[in-house]
Amino acid sequence: MASDMPPGQPVPPNHWRAHVPTAHICADADDGFKHLQAHVATTAFDSDDYADAPKCHPNTRIAVLDDIMHWIAIQAATRTQWVLWLNGAAGAGKSAIGRSIVALCLAQDVPVARFFFFRTDAARNGPKPVVATLAYQLMESIPELRSIVIPRIQADALVFTKSLETQFRALVFGPLLQLQSGSSLQQKTVVLLLDGVDECVGYDKQAQIIRIIADFVKTQAFPLVAFFGSRAETQLCAEFRAPARAGVLLQLALDTDYRADGDIRHFLTDSFATIRSTHPFRRALRDSNWPDHAAVDDLVHRASGQFIYASVALNFISAANQDPARLLAVVRGLRPSGKLTPFAQLDALYRHIFSQVADIHAASLVLAWDMFTVKDDGALSVGTDPVFGTMDNTDIKVALADLTSVLTYTTDRRIKFLHASLPDFLLDPKRSQIYHIDRATWSAQLSIVTLRRIIHMEPSRQAAGAVQWQNNHKVAELHFGFRHDDGIVPAARKAHCRTKRTCGCPAARYTPAEFRTRHPAHKSQNPRRRIRPAASVLPRNNSEMGKQSTTFLSCPQR
Repeated sequence: MASDMPPGQPVPPNHWRAHVPTAHICADADDGFKHLQAHVATTAFDSDDYADAPKCHPNTRIAVLDDIMHWIAIQAATRTQWVLWLNGAAGAGKSAIGRSIVALCLAQDVPVARFFFFRTDAARNGPKPVVATLAYQLMESIPELRSIVIPRIQADALVFTKSLETQFRALVFGPLLQLQSGSSLQQKTVVLLLDGVDECVGYDKQAQIIRIIADFVKTQAFPLVAFFGSRAETQLCAEFRAPARAGVLLQLALDTDYRADGDIRHFLTDSFATIRSTHPFRRALRDSNWPDHAAVDDLVHRASGQFIYASVALNFISAANQDPARLLAVVRGLRPSGKLTPFAQLDALYRHIFSQVADIHAASLVLAWDMFTVKDDGALSVGTDPVFGTMDNTDIKVALADLTSVLTYTTDRRIKFLHASLPDFLLDPKRSQIYHIDRATWSAQLSIVTLRRIIHMEPSRQAAGAVQWQNNHKVAELHFGFRHDDGIVPAARKAHCRTKRTCGCPAARYTPAEFRTRHPAHKSQNPRRRIRPAASVLPRNNSEMGKQSTTFLSCPQR
């Protein structure tokens, strides 16, 4: 930085300080507009960050965009729903839809003020700048508001230090009502769009913002509608389903109301065409007719209706310094990734979601049970299985309550992964890190819990419990990995040996003393010795399994 002092003169210590802008102090503000600007979060509505740029890909999401714009266009005299809640899983494309709606409103001269929350941006992850940011945009869309808002700020220099509700009344709702009362013309519908409400810090703050805006718009005192976009998290579901919202809320659920597979396929097809025509390896790609239909179908399936998977995969595949064909194979799991991280952005999202889970052990237990057991009817049997017995249906709901943005627990006791790639993430220690669900470790824990439950059953129920356990788990070796070199701890090995008659291992044919004589490996304390049941000695049917279990469970040596 050049000095404006004469050449050869020493620079006074305070000289540089004179060029440093002083911090804004509300009590000293003498210019209402500059005072307002000091509290505006520009990135919340006009950011040059790449992550904030994308809108919906051309010719995609047409149905949901049409539905939202039709809702906005309804005349105030016939309108019954004044609040719209667009919800969906993490990465479903809610923000892209929100930005597309903003663009459509601006193109159609519909006044719109928006605020896009973002958890990692301190300037827009809380409620403090919301009112100033919305008021600033409303003045841009409706210039007549400037002569109303600015004098209010000058009259109360501390307005931005007051409660959120007071700020809304003074700088948003009040000015709109004053504008309407002073004009004989019919006012246009004004849109307040707040996206990523779930990324606002503090559940109470999220609910407060929704409540303040929804309570005003439902009075119908001004043609103002509110658009909220968020994940369907538990606390937000409770707020939007409150009796006060009944009759005025329109809910659009991306996960159920709009199937995105066709849009994702269109996005992938267009993106692959761009890669074939612009990538440095384009000639080889065109010659090989890359990619084939099976590869596109596979990516659509893996995306499971969530645009973030397709977007992250395409960003990785289109890297200019790599062969796209090889990178596509890495994404599909057909080639080892090595040091490449194809899903770094998606993995960071998953880790953040799991970091918010109140009881990660309970959640992992339920997910491990779902992933590692075989259920003939597809239902999660934790809540009703008599051999599990440690969690009831309510416990399961509580354990999974913080994961509603990536999975759902249905009324018929099934876990539905909204992201098909989530199990892959959880089973890969490099991706999930501290949230890794290790197959051997969790399978051993589940086996011990289940077998203990059988042991403590009443004698009349033990045989039935053993049969139930075998039905759920089929063969313990296949699904619970009873192999000592898979990392099962000695305690689990000991538990396995004690319960050998219920799991189908060779010991089921002998008494404990006979088995130790015939199978010395069971006496060894070496945890790396294999104890693998031969197929010839597994129970042939449920009846045989029940007989073996009854014999073992009634044994006084257990």
